[in-house]
Amino acid sequence: MIRPIIFILMTAVLTACTSAPTVEHQVTGQTRPAVSPADVLFIQHAPEQFQEIGIVSAQSHKSSTSLDESVTDALIELLKAEAAALGANAVVMTYLGDESETVRVNFYDGTQGGARDEIRIQRHIQGLAIYVE
Repeated sequence: MIRPIIFILMTAVLTACTSAPTVEHQVTGQTRPAVSPADVLFIQHAPEQFQEIGIVSAQSHKSSTSLDESVTDALIELLKAEAAALGANAVVMTYLGDESETVRVNFYDGTQGGARDEIRIQRHIQGLAIYVE
């Protein structure tokens, strides 16, 4: 009887650990003093003149449901915040896409357990953090 409870608790802990979006950066130029994320523009094309600061990327949590535009909007805000910390005042989007995988999920409903296949979808976004005079 204790095993199913432990399994449920472990599943909840693992789900909580993987549910937050992640964001990271790679500095490729000169960083600048941090700015407010509200001051960072998100653009599709780079202007003629700019200083490259780095590459910023974010990934949503893996979801078993389809991802809507609110996921993309949240990831854009994460990119802007990461770029702002590097001193960028704009992010040029370089990639936006979804990745899916099929995973085997164990379950226990209180009386019986089993396993089923689930499709997990994760959205990825990447941009170039830049400073425009």
